Amino acid sequence: MDMKKIIFFFLLWIPQLLFSQTQTIHIIDGCGKAIQYANINLFDIKDSTKLYSTVSDSLGSFQLNGKKGIYRLSVKCLGYEDYNIPILIDTLKTITLQEASFKLGEVVVHKSTLNRGNSLLINIENSHLSKLLNLSKILPYMPFVTLSNNNIEVVGRGTPIFFLNGHEARDINELLNIKGSDIKNIEIIISPGSEYDASVQSIIKITTKRRKDEGLGGNIDVSLFDLGNQISETTSNLLNYRKGSYDFFANINMRNTRTSTVENQISKLQLQNNKERKQHSDLLNKWLGFDGALGFDYIANKLSFGGKYTYTWTPNYVDNYDIQDTYKLNSNAISKINSSNCINRKTGIYSLESFVNYNLTKYLILQADNYLASSKDKTKQNINKNSNSGNTNSGISNGSYDYFIFCQKILSELNIGNSILKFGSEATITNYNTEFCSSIANGVIPTYTKSERKERTVATFCEFNTHTSFIDLTFGLRYEHSLIRYKDGTDHENKIKWSNNNLFPSISLKKTFGNFFTGLNYSVKIRRPNYQELRSNVEYYSPLEYASGNTSLKPCIIYDLSLLATYKNFNAILSFEHRKKAIIQTAEKLVDMESILYSPKNIPKYQKLSFALSWSKSIGEWTPFINTSIQKPLLEFNGRNYNSIMFSLSFNNMLSLKNGYIFYFYTSFSTGGHIMLYHYKPKGEISLGISKSFFKEKLDVYLNWTDVFKTNKEEKHLQFVNIDLIRNSYRKVNGIILSVSYKFNLQKNRYNGSNAGVSERSRL
Repeated sequence: MDMKKIIFFFLLWIPQLLFSQTQTIHIIDGCGKAIQYANINLFDIKDSTKLYSTVSDSLGSFQLNGKKGIYRLSVKCLGYEDYNIPILIDTLKTITLQEASFKLGEVVVHKSTLNRGNSLLINIENSHLSKLLNLSKILPYMPFVTLSNNNIEVVGRGTPIFFLNGHEARDINELLNIKGSDIKNIEIIISPGSEYDASVQSIIKITTKRRKDEGLGGNIDVSLFDLGNQISETTSNLLNYRKGSYDFFANINMRNTRTSTVENQISKLQLQNNKERKQHSDLLNKWLGFDGALGFDYIANKLSFGGKYTYTWTPNYVDNYDIQDTYKLNSNAISKINSSNCINRKTGIYSLESFVNYNLTKYLILQADNYLASSKDKTKQNINKNSNSGNTNSGISNGSYDYFIFCQKILSELNIGNSILKFGSEATITNYNTEFCSSIANGVIPTYTKSERKERTVATFCEFNTHTSFIDLTFGLRYEHSLIRYKDGTDHENKIKWSNNNLFPSISLKKTFGNFFTGLNYSVKIRRPNYQELRSNVEYYSPLEYASGNTSLKPCIIYDLSLLATYKNFNAILSFEHRKKAIIQTAEKLVDMESILYSPKNIPKYQKLSFALSWSKSIGEWTPFINTSIQKPLLEFNGRNYNSIMFSLSFNNMLSLKNGYIFYFYTSFSTGGHIMLYHYKPKGEISLGISKSFFKEKLDVYLNWTDVFKTNKEEKHLQFVNIDLIRNSYRKVNGIILSVSYKFNLQKNRYNGSNAGVSERSRL
């Protein structure tokens, strides 16, 4: 660097150095508890020029930088009265905010989205969105979030990990039933820092309001579905008892659902005789399941701890396929096969977790989390085939998946002036066992397979965040060491052992230009194969389709660069992703057979460019929301390009009518495009809904008409080596959903751990 550049950068930083007076200030509520995410602005008292803006951290602290003198300080936080007074920087130590009082049904509408550089924080409390029935109705109004058939994704980031009040929430049905009136805020993290496992690409954090009242409370939810002439029901019951700083809670949920899917498929295998197969299948799924939790919390100013026991019991999960295959040679039918494939699963998952949070001083927080779980999964498959030539064939296969997992995480948070340092460690122990036996004699499915996989992962991490009047900087580093032992065979005669060592840096820069907020993020992540992808057995799908895992799959390293921007009611994200040793689902023709085998494989690289833009504004009683995205994949495999652009648009509306009725109109459309090797065709959906609250908002009733015009049909085309396959399917989601929820004494807060082993649990 020459002398001119040195002088230039020195002159650039002189104004920041002159702003030399630094003061640490703490924000608390009337009970002395820290308030985070408060918006702070410092103004020149003479001409009201904005000099500095920041946000309070998790300790309720922030830094003011400025020369000695009198300024005007503005502090705003949703749910509290505004704080706006003249101050002397070197004299103010603590600010106490008073809770705002709202009349029943009153709604405050103001700027509700905060750009934190690598995330967006959306305030729900006392906004129009708090009127919505539950989280499932709120998520379609969240920037960059898509929700379809309970499949939730963050654009360009895949399926997110959910946190509820600081702990991972794995029960999606319980999560989606959280009442809108109970939610305080939602944070969408598009570039998780080093505190989280390196495989976590996106996080959605939900924080609920903590009530002051004591005693017994809870809610009861019942939903009835009529989708495709199949009647289903779900129920959820939550009880919570609060006394002083203690919370005791229990919940039980039941699911009894029936869904049907119709699928048509045309597949061509490039053989010498150019044979074509047309397949029609009807799938009926029956799912009877129970889950629940029992636990407690103790929450005080300095010390918090708690424990929770959860269970999931699925006595009956049945997929029943009725399949008709027609084989043609030169457009002439030569044979037909009718077959059935019935898969029955029984699952039991039991877990125990605990947490301790201790505020050692004003500046130091210690956290510890533990998680222990085991699972047993039994599967039975019955197959019957009949051809027009009179040949019949049948078979039975049995399988079991068992796992044990223990996770522990220790985190320390240190406040150093206007900076925060987080550091800690995390460890996971996982044992995953499979065993399969089959009487299906076709030369593809082994008669017996057995495997055992043991993984031990230890990680250490640190993350440094600092606020200045010029820029906010967050830098993190995470190191992970994994040891894997694998063995398979009839007597586990095949054994292999290896280890992985990885370093994952991350950096986030946040800069504010008036009403324009920007965040530049770079991170290195990892995508580990899930245990289903690592299985050793071969599964039967249909007479000519099979699927297997790949025990030699390698982890995929992900390099991600993203720019997050916010201006008034607009939010945008631009990201570029490069995957090394990417994992894709491939299809190949089995040697000497007219059959297809699906299996995951590593490829050298995969790249994707994504852009998403969202807009939302409350106009009187009308709240429109627009979410758009463009994704451009860059994939070349076996001499073929899979690079088609996919454009998606959703336009959601909420309108508050007279007498407390709320009308909903949801619409979405996608042009189609490539996702890995599959080319998806255009599709769209329109849904309508109306809701009403009764008895002082204790009883909520919601009526929803989903996929009004039956247009949410999926069609995809696979062209791969010597396979040409077109598949279109329609899961019958057209129908009516009636949801009724009754809450008494209002829902309370629940388990507040931050959780260990987030990604490892997701792999299972």
